[in-house]
Amino acid sequence: MTDAPIVETAAGRVRGERINGMLWFRGIPYARAERFQAPISVTPWAGVRDALAYAPSCPQPMRGRPDRPPPIWVDGREIGTDEDCLALNIWTAEAADHCRRPVMVWLHTGGFGSGSGSAPLFEGDRLARRDMVVVSLNHRLGALGFLDLESFDPAFAGAANAGIADIVAALRWIRDNIAAFGGDPERVTLFGESGGALKISTLLAMPDAVPLFHRAIMQSGPRVRHLDRDRARAATEALFAQLDLPLGDIEALRALPADAIVAAAARVTKAMPSRGPGFPGIFSPVVDAALIPRDPFAQGAPAISAHIPLIIGYNRTEASYFSRMGFGPNDPAMEWDEVRRRLAPVLRDGMEPLLAAWRGAAPGLSPFETYLAIFTEFPTGHFARTIAARRAAAGSAPTYLYRFDWATDAWGSVGPSPHMIELPFVFDAVDRAPEMVGPATDDTRAIAADVSGAWRAFAGTGSPAAEGQPAWPAYDAATRRRMHIDRRWNVGPDLHPDLAAALDSALDLTPERPS
Repeated sequence: MTDAPIVETAAGRVRGERINGMLWFRGIPYARAERFQAPISVTPWAGVRDALAYAPSCPQPMRGRPDRPPPIWVDGREIGTDEDCLALNIWTAEAADHCRRPVMVWLHTGGFGSGSGSAPLFEGDRLARRDMVVVSLNHRLGALGFLDLESFDPAFAGAANAGIADIVAALRWIRDNIAAFGGDPERVTLFGESGGALKISTLLAMPDAVPLFHRAIMQSGPRVRHLDRDRARAATEALFAQLDLPLGDIEALRALPADAIVAAAARVTKAMPSRGPGFPGIFSPVVDAALIPRDPFAQGAPAISAHIPLIIGYNRTEASYFSRMGFGPNDPAMEWDEVRRRLAPVLRDGMEPLLAAWRGAAPGLSPFETYLAIFTEFPTGHFARTIAARRAAAGSAPTYLYRFDWATDAWGSVGPSPHMIELPFVFDAVDRAPEMVGPATDDTRAIAADVSGAWRAFAGTGSPAAEGQPAWPAYDAATRRRMHIDRRWNVGPDLHPDLAAALDSALDLTPERPS
């Protein structure tokens, strides 16, 4: 390993490796996790620490098997889970503090309860070839990262937001160390999809976080409000009951193995579902005086992040992913009565006006297509335009709205632009995701070059641009323009105003109340 790069960090030296001309550093600890406490500084080490393998993912349930952690496979090797998971990964062309390249920090998918920064699709070597430094990270999840214990013992006040505090700790580490890896600590861009976008929405309203990044990209998952505190407390009570522990016996809870807590939290989540994608999960951040003083966008755009340029958007048929994965109906023969039955628990009194508006504006859609269209916009698309509109009204830095319209053949004929479909293009890695986009072609490689290039341009300058594609205007309430991303990009109008108004009426944008 004579060619192995060694970099000095504040805690000690780390050794990476050179792969296909790029430098990879994996599993660098940025903090230590003490259960139900805020993250703790890393203990410095002597000598050189190997950063050659991904750290364990944070404990989480396997889909369909809440009693088992999920496997994550990298190069044929399974990465396990462990509470000692607070680590990050870095991809760079050159580790030298004079380079000062833009830094892109990836916040992974999976809401606040699952996922990993070490999934193969999220490896940042392709993006880093565009003269950037790319970082991914793990943070605590589910009840291990978001359990409201403050009312039982003030010493555990940080437990409710420990997972988001982990991300702030990682951003501080990046501020203090990324120059040694060739990055510019004054040009840090957060980007995340689905759960990653939820986290960015939260960070945009956090005084401790905002000074640590300079631009943000939220893909398919912005949030407007946090979990209601009463509902968070109810989830904590339900967890103690599931574990057959005396209510408030935190020491007994701390003594349990992580897998037992994860499994019990999965049962609580199933029994106490949120209103839908984009709404707070039952174990997710809550407003508190110390770390998160307000909801992200429920009362308008937060002033503390008004200076941060933003890209925000979603995919044309987001909801088809959830239907295909078994989280919703996947029945093209669905009748209107079934549509109503599915919509009523979520839309409540807003269902009939919204359904009437949609059928009037798009009469050619079948019941199933109407269902997919509404759940694409409710709330993912509508949250995106709500945030864009509220930032524009507040005179914030430019917000660039998009819809990703490219259609994959790998998903069949219904809903061909599903949730997550943009990810192989953002990471310039269509050849790594044939199950999502089909075999890589000249067309898909060209789209990936455009999308990853626009993301890189935004990270560098705060303005997205793709060579050979139209100029991307900032969103404003008068023109309501967004970029439609496909083989050819085009600037077009946002959702019809009547449908947007109907969504606004159906979607109560105040903090969620207990159901």
